[in-house]
Amino acid sequence: MKKNTMIRLVSLILIFGAVALGVFYGDRYYMEERIFSGYYIGKAYVGGLTRQEAVSKVITFEADRIIEKPLALVLEEKARLTRYEFKPSQAGAKFFPEESVDRAIEISHRQGYLGRLYSGLGKKEKHISPVLRVADENMLRALVTQVASYVDGEAVDARFIVSWYSKGAATGYNIFLAAHKTGKHVKQDETQLLLKNSLEQGAYESALIMDIKQPKITESMLRQIPCPKDIG
Repeated sequence: MKKNTMIRLVSLILIFGAVALGVFYGDRYYMEERIFSGYYIGKAYVGGLTRQEAVSKVITFEADRIIEKPLALVLEEKARLTRYEFKPSQAGAKFFPEESVDRAIEISHRQGYLGRLYSGLGKKEKHISPVLRVADENMLRALVTQVASYVDGEAVDARFIVSWYSKGAATGYNIFLAAHKTGKHVKQDETQLLLKNSLEQGAYESALIMDIKQPKITESMLRQIPCPKDIG
């Protein structure tokens, strides 16, 4: 009796193991050339698709439609962050479907088989940036030049401003301190190159590369003057 029970138990273990191995290798073979579930290329869902199926799906998208959010040139000044948003077409950029799908396959397969099972069970979406490349350098240059026109400014020294007043027979004046301004100029060639490389790497943002010039006279210098009224 015990011998028969043991034989049945061993048989069940062997059958279960064979089924598990079959599922493992069968699923692995099935997903070998597929993007794992849960993955998007920009706005397009490509989870579970083969390379050809994914290419056929995303090839219908233009660069402006595939991205999830606007691209941006970013200016960082101390604690302040300014974004100058634009569409890929404004930078002369085009969408490359096949390379985007290859990127999705590579990234999804990095997580391994256990990660793929977890991905299939989970609800978290995974968005992969589409591959964008600049096809029109003139449009890229025009975009950076336009943004530079919003940013560029000469350095301005701090200064005293005298405001005269008259009240009846009495006349006098007040002295105000006008703040200095830091000079800013976009390094356009360097910014264009960085933006071009950032788009190819899938980044939605790229920094403005700046040339900063400090004024000769700052507020702190003028505040050290004990009595501005004594100045000739």
